Amino acid sequence: MTIGAGQQFAEIYKYAEDNGFTVAGGTSSTVGMSGGWIAGGGHSAVSGAIGLGTDNVLEFKVVTPKSSEVIVASRCQNQDVFFALAGGGHNTVGVVLESTHNTHPVMPLQVASIAILTPNAEAAQKLMELSASRALEFTNRGWGGYLALTPRVGEVSAVLMVNWKLDTAEATKDMQPIIDFVASLPKENVLINGVFPVKSFYEAFSKYFIRETGETVPVGMASTAGSRLLTDELWEPAALNKTVQSLQDYMMALNPLPTEEAYGALVLLCLTSPYKLPADGLTAEPKAWRNTVIHAFGGVAWSTLSTLKYKKSRLDALDQAVEILRRLKPDGQAYFNEAYYDEPKWESTFWDRNTYDRLVKIKAKYDPSKLLNCWKCIGWKGPSDPKYKCYP
Repeated sequence: MTIGAGQQFAEIYKYAEDNGFTVAGGTSSTVGMSGGWIAGGGHSAVSGAIGLGTDNVLEFKVVTPKSSEVIVASRCQNQDVFFALAGGGHNTVGVVLESTHNTHPVMPLQVASIAILTPNAEAAQKLMELSASRALEFTNRGWGGYLALTPRVGEVSAVLMVNWKLDTAEATKDMQPIIDFVASLPKENVLINGVFPVKSFYEAFSKYFIRETGETVPVGMASTAGSRLLTDELWEPAALNKTVQSLQDYMMALNPLPTEEAYGALVLLCLTSPYKLPADGLTAEPKAWRNTVIHAFGGVAWSTLSTLKYKKSRLDALDQAVEILRRLKPDGQAYFNEAYYDEPKWESTFWDRNTYDRLVKIKAKYDPSKLLNCWKCIGWKGPSDPKYKCYP
């Protein structure tokens, strides 16, 4: 499937459905497939079955600053450009015009759609415990998707996952402890609670993902995120309790007690890794993805009317929250597209030292004047660069 750089997932998924195939893609309908998503690596609810975006991209058509000509980059030609575009971060070597991706057969799925209006912080913590403690088991049994949790009363917490291995009865049995807990909450707090069969990923996306995650963004709001790729050794018996407690602490650190100017943060625990799927070494995404159980992702928000003091307090809270995840695995990695903007060891956190050094050489070849640049991207000059003087 070949798509123009401006095509977004809503149109792509519909096209795939109409033509009888499945593609790896993100959850937000307005994200583009050829640009930032694939540049960061591109995770999906079905990555455990068919891989990351970088596993599935076959070819790019791109214009580089050096030549100003359209070149084709793939696993067979201009492999260095392909390597940089597939997981090498944003603004690396050129402007992508179109990309070509592998397709897969239509996938019948089971959808676990469980959502509540959070009655109290304890309920959110319990939902996290029931879900996160079994994340490795879920991954091995063919589950992928999202745990979206908040301790803030009246806001939505949800388990939204798909399974490509089990039938409805087996999938329901997997989810039964969570279903039973949600059923024990006041009925007025339960929005949906069950496992439902669908014929395709598009049906899951359009019927459950869009409905539960929503597609609206409040006007006048700003936000920034922080995340970590949490790998399977953190689910070993000796480490599991600390892992779950750290995730609960991460959620609470991002969510202040309600005040006149407090904005909560939804924590996403993403079961979206290509767990144990092989990599061919021709793409640049973090190697940690292959052993990742949860991509833990959350952020902080403020309005354009918020005081500078409040904005700084939320950034401090984000810094402290991400540090909780760093302490779980100090040498761990993070997904570039959803990482902390002030990540201290960003070169090895977003890639690894060898990959970063290789990307620097590729950039120097195709963008020698460093026309393309962004914050903590390949070849970044540092915060003293005049381009970034507006950053706090």
